[in-house]
Amino acid sequence: TRVHFVGDVLDLGERRAFDPAADMPALAEAIRDLRDVRLLLIDPIVSAVAGDDHKNAATRRSLQPLKDLAAATGAAIVGIRTSARAR
Repeated sequence: TRVHFVGDVLDLGERRAFDPAADMPALAEAIRDLRDVRLLLIDPIVSAVAGDDHKNAATRRSLQPLKDLAAATGAAIVGIRTSARAR
């Protein structure tokens, strides 16, 4: 009851995968509706980054909405990034 997963998004009558870069307002609304959300995990975090995730300025710009969401809700945000190298 305390763990929630974001699944597909209903967009113009069609189901599609959740896109953090595009669906931040809906995510913020869901967090407000749930109340007292303390932790948000984004896996993989690169899904929230538009463009080249190796460019510092572009990455910071793309992640700003997540930073704003954390500030507005008080929730901690943890981004999981998978290593490019196979182990």
